[in-house]
Amino acid sequence: MLALLTTTMPYMKVVIDRLVELEIRDDYVVLVGGAPLNEEFSKAIGADAYCRDAAVAIETAKNIWRVGTIFSPPIGRSCVVKAPEY
Repeated sequence: MLALLTTTMPYMKVVIDRLVELEIRDDYVVLVGGAPLNEEFSKAIGADAYCRDAAVAIETAKNIWRVGTIFSPPIGRSCVVKAPEY
């Protein structure tokens, strides 16, 4: 998920909480990034990794798919890479 404005940040937690509520959180990898975000925020909302920009998000996603888990992301920890099925 990407936040360009601080007003959108709280909704990232809403999305993660909804995934937990539906008992599907473990089926998704949630990467967050954007100008107002940081690693501390990503941890606070329960995201898997923080990515400072799109290039870092791509490398983090590659690492996740390669080893099947978050392993040494390039920058910190915390985009939903799989859309929920309804």
